[in-house]
Amino acid sequence: MAKNNRNQNPIFLKTILLIFFLTLFFGILSYLYIEHKTPKVAFIEVGTVYEAFEMKKELELLLEAEINKRSLELDGLKNNIISLEKSDSLVFKKRSTIWLAKMQRFEEFKETKAEEINGQIFKRMNQYTDQYGRENNYSLIFGANGNGSLVFADSTNNISKEIIEFINFKYKNGN
Repeated sequence: MAKNNRNQNPIFLKTILLIFFLTLFFGILSYLYIEHKTPKVAFIEVGTVYEAFEMKKELELLLEAEINKRSLELDGLKNNIISLEKSDSLVFKKRSTIWLAKMQRFEEFKETKAEEINGQIFKRMNQYTDQYGRENNYSLIFGANGNGSLVFADSTNNISKEIIEFINFKYKNGN
C-alpha cells in the first residue's frame, strides 16, 4: 500500500519528471557542446579535383593551340631547311642552327608555360577550396594526392565532388 501512495504522490511525480527533463536538457546541451567543439574535417582527392577543374581544361586548350601554332611554324622552317640540304650547304647549316635554337626555345616555352599554368590552376583551386571551407564551417580540409600525406580517410569525409561543383561554379561566374 505504501508503494501505491508513492506513485500517486504529486511531489514524487514532479520530482521524477524534473529529474527526467533536467537529464534530457543536460544531455542535449552536452551533445550540442561536443558537436560544436568537434572539428569538421574532410579531404579532397587533389588529382580528381584538378582534372575536373574547368579552368584547367580551358588553359590547357589555349596552351595546346599556342603549341600547335608554333609547331607548325617550326615544321615549315624545317621543311624549308630540308629542301636546301642538297643545294646550298652554307645556307643549310645557318638555317639548321637557327632551327635548332628555335626548337630549344620552343621546348623551354612549353615547359615554362605548363609550369606557369599549373601554378595558376593550383592557386585558384586553393582559393576556392579555402572559401568553400570557410563558408561550410570546416576546420580542416586535407588534400589526398597519393604521396602518403593522407594514409587513410573514411570515404564519407571525401568532399571532392562538392569541391569540384563549387570551384567550377565560382570559376564560371567569375568569383
